[in-house]
Amino acid sequence: MKQLTPDKSAKKNSRRKRYVNVMEQLVRQETERQHAELPEYIQQKLDCTDVEAWALNHLPARYATGVNGVQVLKNRLLDMYQELITITVQQAIEVVTRNSRPPGDPYLPGNDDPLFGTENMPLDLGTWS
Repeated sequence: MKQLTPDKSAKKNSRRKRYVNVMEQLVRQETERQHAELPEYIQQKLDCTDVEAWALNHLPARYATGVNGVQVLKNRLLDMYQELITITVQQAIEVVTRNSRPPGDPYLPGNDDPLFGTENMPLDLGTWS
């Protein structure tokens, strides 16, 4: 039986580039901006993570893999989607504010993945293949 030997070139390339959803950055910035303008009693009750998740589910994901690509894409997305991002975050704030259900357990790194189980959950979504 032939024994497998490690590929030496694999070690050189074991560090993969990461990717980033630029829309997440823009939604986070817009959420922070709008949150700061809300009355204090609403600010204290509002979970910005819920707002961002709702908004991101209603906006297109846009990915980049390099620093320059992120900046170029960010500028392009601001030109194309700024109004839509603003409106979507506003809608998300309204929906999350109206939601009277008590918060559930947060999804934190290391929690069991309810759909796939922990064995299939990536440790780092940026390098999951």
